[in-house]
Amino acid sequence: MINKDNEITTFTILRHGQTSYNAEGRIQGWLDIPLSETGEEQARRLANELQEMQFDIAYSSDLQHAWRTVAIVIAQRQIAHLTDTLLGERNFGSLEGKPSSLLQSDFLILKICPITTIVPTDLAEYLKTMRNLYTGFSHSSP
Repeated sequence: MINKDNEITTFTILRHGQTSYNAEGRIQGWLDIPLSETGEEQARRLANELQEMQFDIAYSSDLQHAWRTVAIVIAQRQIAHLTDTLLGERNFGSLEGKPSSLLQSDFLILKICPITTIVPTDLAEYLKTMRNLYTGFSHSSP
């Protein structure tokens, strides 16, 4: 993406560190599960690996495993860290907390290397959510 000053904007997308639900193969969704000890260590290692990379601002969801991961990664940097619910996981309703194997029958799983995206079978609702997310990003740039 090119900003108003004709400079290239680079987005670096990080995945949050591990939570107990990740390790147990449980659906997290909107449940606010903290990082596990392993997740905290993963975030510290990631911070070390990215220490030479320049960041101007950081965004994360407001869920603690996401914002904590970012907080660890940018701890030695003097940059803003903004949270937004639009960056959160999808709401899986009554499936949250249950084994992720239950998603196989109710959801379409798209494998897009190297990302796996779980898309609700109501594709129109998913596309609406993605459109709202994009709109939120394009209007919240610093």
